[in-house]
Amino acid sequence: NVVEHVQREKELRSEYPQLVVDTYSKTVTLNDKLLDLQPSHDEVKNDVSLFLNYMNGYNKFHGDYEGMQYRYFEFANWFFCSPFMATMRDMAARFDQNKLPYPVFGLVYGQSKAGKTSFLETLLKMMIGQKPKVSAPDFTRSSIEALKRTVQGAPIIVDDLTNNRFNQHAIETIKNDDFGVSEHLINYSAVVISANEDVKAVAPEVIRRTVICRVEAGLTNTEVMKSNVVRNVQQKIGTAFYREYLRRMLETIYLTALIVAI
Repeated sequence: NVVEHVQREKELRSEYPQLVVDTYSKTVTLNDKLLDLQPSHDEVKNDVSLFLNYMNGYNKFHGDYEGMQYRYFEFANWFFCSPFMATMRDMAARFDQNKLPYPVFGLVYGQSKAGKTSFLETLLKMMIGQKPKVSAPDFTRSSIEALKRTVQGAPIIVDDLTNNRFNQHAIETIKNDDFGVSEHLINYSAVVISANEDVKAVAPEVIRRTVICRVEAGLTNTEVMKSNVVRNVQQKIGTAFYREYLRRMLETIYLTALIVAI
């Protein structure tokens, strides 16, 4: 009960955990605690089944729900990989390579009632076991860059950003390709923006630097109220799948580093 209370308090205060991925020692810590990267097969299977049930829930949406599911799966791949992006960008900078293939910004936008917020919350729950967010009025370049220096690993989710605020603050933040380069920062978080449907178009300079997910399907207010799939999945899903994912990614990156060194 004490542990659960502390966890709830952290979510209420929107405290982000410190997810530190050490590619050289092939270890990961969450709030200074070493993660078990050898979850059981049954634990992983349970998480995968719950996530697939969650994604199948989009079959009830109106519009291009199949296209939305495909784009959400694509976005989830980048979301899970995002803790490795800072390291990749640092290595690219050291060897004078292009950093654009390693984006640290994601944008989910489009039709309202498309489950954007709950989708991002579910992905974060699978990664770290909680689902904190930053409110849109708090989004400025200085505030986000300060947060990126504090938060480690887990993506920073900015929810319901309006078109005006996106144009005023998000674009200049996204275009800052030099963040963390001179300091060789390797554990800063990616930033994921959930935008309102008034965001109609995205500038080319943003598209080049961002993983874009535009959704064109949704539910009515009544249907949203009747749905309990999200709540059930978020209550039951764990971090086993992601811990297995981390183990496999670390093996791949470590082997790649050895090949490059040779």
